[in-house]
Amino acid sequence: MTDEPTTQLTAEEVRTSAQTLHRLAAHLRTGPSLADALPLIAALVDADTGTAARLGEALRGIARYLAQETTVPRTDTVEATLGE
Repeated sequence: MTDEPTTQLTAEEVRTSAQTLHRLAAHLRTGPSLADALPLIAALVDADTGTAARLGEALRGIARYLAQETTVPRTDTVEATLGE
């Protein structure tokens, strides 16, 4: 994985990423050994590049997009999303 942002992204790639996280959660629920699990989760917990940091970046990007996109109806849900 690279730190370079890309503008070419498909809905399928996002679905695949979400599915991978779902599979990881399911795997961790099976109780693998720490030696097996640690390499899988190491990249996720990094404070600068882990999932929480990347998800935060994505959510801020979504909020910016919605705030700038004039065709998005300003429903209560959209306003709440922007506020979060």
